[in-house]
Amino acid sequence: MLPCALAWLLICFFLSKLLPSPSWRFESGKLVSTMGQFMQVSFTIYSKIALSPMVCYTHPNGKSGMLEHNGIFCFESEEHTPMFLIGILLLAGMIIFYAMAIWATVVAPRKAASGNVWFLAATRFLLFRFRTDIWWFGTFMLPRGLMLSLSIVMAGDSPYVQ
Repeated sequence: MLPCALAWLLICFFLSKLLPSPSWRFESGKLVSTMGQFMQVSFTIYSKIALSPMVCYTHPNGKSGMLEHNGIFCFESEEHTPMFLIGILLLAGMIIFYAMAIWATVVAPRKAASGNVWFLAATRFLLFRFRTDIWWFGTFMLPRGLMLSLSIVMAGDSPYVQ
């Protein structure tokens, strides 16, 4: 769903370039901010989806089964390998997004001091909710859903640890 939403935003951006009035056209900085907001809102959900093929528990027959799909054995069923690979790709995309968010947070004070209006508009989704002395808090809070999902992966057989 997220890739479709991001693709739709890009299509609308390019179609808006065909409009006669410049005031009706999408601004690229606001587009980047909107896409970033979509990514930020869905970060926790997609972390759970990406990590779900990795959540395995010891099956009564001695094999390792997926927690969400009891009939699929981890790394043995033919259904598990594609699920695992898609989860890895999704996780890689999330890590890339988070790395870009960290970069934007680190350079934000320098870009703001130089008056880079486009950068501030593009990173508004990351910075606008917090006071100027803690502008970095949005990036700090972003991986909390990933960390919560990771605890289940690390301790699939131990509900007490989870």
